[in-house]
Amino acid sequence: MVSHFESLNSALRSVHVFPRLQDQEQRFLQKGWQRCRVLDMNEFSASCVPWAEKMRIDSLEPFDEFEELHLKCSHYFILVASRGDLADAPALRPLCGSAVLSALLPPACSGAVVARPLSPPVVGLRRFGHRSCLISSRLIVTTGGFGEGDGKHQRLRDVHLLLQEHGVWSRELTAGQWDGRLLHSLTPLLSGGLLALGGRFSPSRPAADAQILTYDDVTGTLTTTRRDLRPVLRRWRHTATEVSLCGGSYVFVFGGRSLESAALQEAMFLHTEDMSWAQVPVLGAAPSGCHSHSSCPWRGGAVLSGGLLASGIPSGSISVLQAAQTHFSWKHLDTIPPLTPRYSHSSHIIGDKLLLLGGVWIHARAVPGLTLVDLITGHVAEFLINSALLEWPLMLHGHSSVLLPDGKHVLVLGGGGTCFSFGTHLNMQPAVVELPSTVSSIM
Repeated sequence: MVSHFESLNSALRSVHVFPRLQDQEQRFLQKGWQRCRVLDMNEFSASCVPWAEKMRIDSLEPFDEFEELHLKCSHYFILVASRGDLADAPALRPLCGSAVLSALLPPACSGAVVARPLSPPVVGLRRFGHRSCLISSRLIVTTGGFGEGDGKHQRLRDVHLLLQEHGVWSRELTAGQWDGRLLHSLTPLLSGGLLALGGRFSPSRPAADAQILTYDDVTGTLTTTRRDLRPVLRRWRHTATEVSLCGGSYVFVFGGRSLESAALQEAMFLHTEDMSWAQVPVLGAAPSGCHSHSSCPWRGGAVLSGGLLASGIPSGSISVLQAAQTHFSWKHLDTIPPLTPRYSHSSHIIGDKLLLLGGVWIHARAVPGLTLVDLITGHVAEFLINSALLEWPLMLHGHSSVLLPDGKHVLVLGGGGTCFSFGTHLNMQPAVVELPSTVSSIM
């Protein structure tokens, strides 16, 4: 943002002198103002804007750029300074019953991990809103998204294959078999292949059918098969995770957005054998409706983390869908310390450890890095990501990530977003994040 205004010959000079909100507050108090209250625009929206007004704004036009909106609003603020008779009048008061957002200090870090660019560089993964899966020890499949194609920014209509040869992830192939959807789910199936569900072509045009992608190692060809689902799955920003119960395999679909709902709570189960929706018993209170959360398979069930609630506030919850003999049940995991709410992150499981990578949080004035959650004890450890070896800012939202077969590294593919003020910004190259030794030793 600073670079953008400098390019317009309109540099934000005061941002270097008063970089923090408390600096702006002291700026006015030191000039003789008796009282001063300052909120960034995320805090102001959460606590001072009536719900009816938010609904009115949301109804003006389709909108789906939440990450960029929250990141941008964290850099803008509203300040009220007063003196004299007005000094006793409270300013920027939270509305009664509003979803108040309280800014927190960044969580204490247990250390740092290093991110480095993938070498040699690849060119076909400058995108966001895509999905990536590791389907063998030497192949990563990436579908769709928005990014660079044919010399311009657009919805991408390719399936990208990244192959490892002689220990190096360097060979790129593309297949023009994608319909242009983004913010879909991509689920590896134990029976083979990848299942793509949902997604959207625009905020007012969801995708309806499913696609099954299979790769032939012998011929090196990718096959895409369309499947019609009844009822159709018209949602995006959801998760789809393969789970098992009573010897059967299902894809568990949770959350997301639709034309009718800002944050879905409905859970659905797709039987993988015949690709039909099934009624599966689930006991306990389900997590709140959300989108842009993350989900991983674990012990036959699934672990859900984070997400953006219908209120527009991120969630800090971790919910476990546990498999029993005849049913699933929900369990909420209490973490120590409480997990900083976030969304648009990616996640992986190593043993009984949940790994959260990046995302957007608006409760803390920092950038999410790598978070490690013990699913047995609930203990949380935060790690900064040292990106000094990268030549560009590492954006860990709108990305995909895969846990590499060595169990010691996570590969970040794509990432970035489109801002209505500052344009489209994309990670220039995939980045390799080295995991803490306490995690990689589990593999």
